[in-house]
Amino acid sequence: MRVLLTNDDGIESPGLWALHEALKDRYEVVVMAPEQEMSGTSQTITLRTPIRVRERAPGIYTCGGFPADCVVVACMSPETRPDVVVSGINPGPNLGTDILYSGTAAAARQAALMDLPALAVSLADSPPYAFEPFALYIREALERLVDAWEPDLFFNINAPNLQSRSPRVVVTRPARRVYSDSVQRFEGPDGSRYFIVYGTAVHVSEAPGCGFEEDMPLDCSVVDEGGISISPVLVHPVCHRSLMSLQARLGE
Repeated sequence: MRVLLTNDDGIESPGLWALHEALKDRYEVVVMAPEQEMSGTSQTITLRTPIRVRERAPGIYTCGGFPADCVVVACMSPETRPDVVVSGINPGPNLGTDILYSGTAAAARQAALMDLPALAVSLADSPPYAFEPFALYIREALERLVDAWEPDLFFNINAPNLQSRSPRVVVTRPARRVYSDSVQRFEGPDGSRYFIVYGTAVHVSEAPGCGFEEDMPLDCSVVDEGGISISPVLVHPVCHRSLMSLQARLGE
């Protein structure tokens, strides 16, 4: 099985190489990662503009585009087209609403859009990050997750720094994370205005079901309790609960 490793933190990210070290002896591993950090770029892709790809070593490539570009380029090239895509390990959480902004999740979503099983993997903790135990868990779970995969979804996986060789693993639904946003504004020497946006998670609540079982635990809660959270995420988000009520309201 050929595994494509990518991320949104760039080719030098230690989480990427922890996965590479854990998987390389069991699978054929190809790396296609951004040249530089691309965190928070979500599903951005490059259109009608050349994307530079460089081979650093056999099977190790850098891509001058976004995380989704990495997946597209790798999947469209016979020598790198994978059987499964693993994006990460991200240093920090991608829980709940974070999925909408995350380049880590976007790479996995892009793979699912191209009919490939995919995992977005994030270490939802603070430094120092213990990447190796989480990477070993991914190695042991990968084939089971591929077997459980269904078209049009990817698995969003988060864990804290693991303290146990047998961590609790829970299937979850994404929470709704509410952020306290702030903007710092300043002017450059030429009078241009600049803005820096900051956000801090201040509240977690249940998101509307919209295709998830209402009684499934929340990803944030499981990680806070020391477990590994695995959320199946649809690539075509549809709120099934609202379809009939909307049709009735529109009178059609």
